[in-house]
This record gives sequence, structure tokens and C-alpha cells, in this order.
Amino acid sequence: MRILIYLNGFGATTTTFIYNQAKVLQMNHEVAIVCASYLKSDQFIFNPIYIIPYKPNVWVKRLRRRLCRYNIKLNFHEYGFSRELNKVVSNFNPDIIHCQFGPDALKFIDNLSYRKKDIPIFIQFRGYDASMMLKSSPVYVRRWRRLVRRKNILPIFVADYLFKEFIAYGIVPDKRRILYSCTDLSKFRRLSHPSDFPKVFLQVSSFVEKKGHAYTVEAFHRFAIANPDVDWQLVLAGDGPLRLMVMEKVAQLGLSQRIIFPGRLTHEESRNWMEQAHYFVHHSITTASGDAEGIPNAIMEAMAMELPVITTYHAGIPELVDDGVHGFLVEERDIDSYARCLAVVLEWSYLPVSREKVKAQFELYRHRDVLMEFYKEALSSEK
Repeated sequence: MRILIYLNGFGATTTTFIYNQAKVLQMNHEVAIVCASYLKSDQFIFNPIYIIPYKPNVWVKRLRRRLCRYNIKLNFHEYGFSRELNKVVSNFNPDIIHCQFGPDALKFIDNLSYRKKDIPIFIQFRGYDASMMLKSSPVYVRRWRRLVRRKNILPIFVADYLFKEFIAYGIVPDKRRILYSCTDLSKFRRLSHPSDFPKVFLQVSSFVEKKGHAYTVEAFHRFAIANPDVDWQLVLAGDGPLRLMVMEKVAQLGLSQRIIFPGRLTHEESRNWMEQAHYFVHHSITTASGDAEGIPNAIMEAMAMELPVITTYHAGIPELVDDGVHGFLVEERDIDSYARCLAVVLEWSYLPVSREKVKAQFELYRHRDVLMEFYKEALSSEK
């Protein structure tokens, strides 16, 4: 099978799950990646990759923004990009096209004039593209309402929650296709147990609003006041636009000796921090703009490392974390409940049951097998 994967930007740490998907498919099939930009690194070695810059002129950009304000149809056609894209598609001659993220798929579809008009095009919705985009852009909603009527446009959702969001906005795909993101269990396996003290809590994520760092820090402040004799440490790993603000909040609360910021991590460094940790925290929230997660991969990786997780009833997270089994779930922004769970979880140890949950539903090769079933079904219905 020849599979062409498209996304706008490839190579950042946040696209690791796409890289893993492409590599596991490439074990048995011909796979090519097309992207508008590629951040090359030793972590993301893949061949072939076709880089086609997308550069509409400034007047076109301004016109599109103005049209969007009036909810007039979005169109992302750009002559140079379209010409090069169709050359790649024609030469590769894929059986399946797999677009990552809703907005990137629109860009691809608007520039595709390949002769095989009925080729199956899968679109994988992963979070903001099936949450915030639906709330903020009526024209985006209208476009997907029309597109899902086409027999060869086949949406996939990384959580049942996101599928239900589409339905709530009147976008009704032909079928419910849920494909959970995945993790490579061979890379995330607990090899040792750290000393009992200090109790190390860990979060690995970008510093953006929906990751809830401000609520996490406030919960730890209340936890520290209520439990002055507990020897603990919080590690907030990652980078992003809100990192300095969170660091300032930590200083204001007098927690600088307890909370450390190691910065952006490679996957190997992330695994090493999980090896040293006792618990994983992730206070996900839905932002005012409607931005939401699918299911954070970092939580899957932490569960594969047997860490109890303290997180929220947010988006698809309850599809991964069972409250009272794999850790605790609290309502978004409920800082007091979160602080209480931090105290209760001190009685917990590592959880092999969490690794079993990931193995059963979120493992890399299971992910590939489910995806291949989707592909084969689409090709058989095409005949």
C-alpha cells in the first residue's frame, strides 16, 4: 500500500506521535511525508520527505483574514504550492492520503487537482481542530459539513469526545472512526524505583493555557500549606509562551525551592525524568476560546511508566484515565480537590495496571492495526 501523509509543519517535538505513526506504517508499506516546513533533527529521520513551502502573498493573506471575519468561504489555493503538491502526489501515486489536523487538511484539499479524485483522504482530528476551531469559525464548520458528505473524505478522531463535538456542530461523518494516539512501550518502561523522598511530581508539556500550569501551581501551594511536613518536589518540564509567567507565579508563592523548570526535553530526557518521578500531574482545561486537548500523549507515556496520574475530567482524558484506578480525576479548575488528591496519592505506589491499560488500547502496533483496518475498508468500498 502507498500512503501519503500531509501536515503543515513536521519535526517539532509536538509531532512525535505523527513520526511514530509514519515509521510504524513504513515497516510494511510505502510511506511518504509531505509538509510545508520541516524542522530537521536527529529525532525525526524519515525518508522520503517532500517539503513544499506554502507562501501566499501578503495581499491574499489579508483578503482571507477579511473574508473570515464575514464568514465567507475559506480557500487556501496557492498556485506555486498547488503545482508542486500535485507533482509529488502524481509521482508517488498513493492509494491513501492521510492529512494530519483539520486546517492542514483544508489546505491540502484546496490545492489538490490530482486526476484520481476519488482517492480516500483520511483527516485525523487531534484537539483544537475539533474544539476551538468549531467554536471560533463558523466558516470552518460549514466547510466540514459539506466536505464530510464526500464519500472519499474520511475523518478520524483521537478521542470519542472530539467525535461528539463534531456531531454537536452538525458535522456528521459517515462513520464513527476513533483512533487513539499511541506510545511506544519499548521506549517507556520502568527500569528502577527512586528513593522514597522527596516525593517527585512531574508534568511534561508545552506551557500553553490549556495545560493548566497556573492551576497546578496554586494547587501545590495549598497542598504545601496543608501538609508542611511532606518532603516533595514538582518538576514542570517543557517550554512555551507562558513559561516565564508560571515561573513568576512560583516565585510569588515562595515555592522556588520546591518547583524546578528543566526546560524543553527530548523523548529520552522525558523518559528519564519519569523514571525519577513518583507521580504525574496534568491539570488540562478548556480555554475561553474553546481550545481543548484530545488525549495528551504525555499522560500515556507516564502511565506506561506506571506513574499514578492526577488530572482532570477534560476532553478525552477520562477515556484513558479511570478515576481511582490509574490515579485521580477532578473537575477543571477545582484547585481544592486537586490539592486534596495530591495528598491522598502520597499513599500510592507505582501502578502496573496503568501500563496494562496503555498496552491494551494505546500501544503503537495496536494503533497501526486499527488504522490499517480503516484504510482497507476504504479501499474495498472504492471498488
